[in-house]
Amino acid sequence: MVAALIDGNNRMWREELIRTTFKPDDADRILHIPLASEAHPDMIFWHGEHSGEFTVRSACKMLQNQIPTTYSTDSQIMTQPFYKQLWALQLPNKIKILAWKVSWNFIPTMVNLH
Repeated sequence: MVAALIDGNNRMWREELIRTTFKPDDADRILHIPLASEAHPDMIFWHGEHSGEFTVRSACKMLQNQIPTTYSTDSQIMTQPFYKQLWALQLPNKIKILAWKVSWNFIPTMVNLH
């Protein structure tokens, strides 16, 4: 763990440990990472949302933005790369299916039910 590489008392990298554990280039890169002056709990931040919280919708948007083009066949928009990436994600199947439904606008909302 990264915490083992930091001296908790003076909030500095354990340089000797880092230099003996990593290749010289990697050790230099690690040692140039600034440390916070006080310890604080780690946070998880999702870059797909301004709030930093993960949503299926933002994941779908992010995947769709990575697809260069879409093409139409039999009046359906086919986005095969998007769905290949979606099904390959390490997520529970119910989340993948929800993302698929959202992408096809199959969620029964008031707008879709009218």
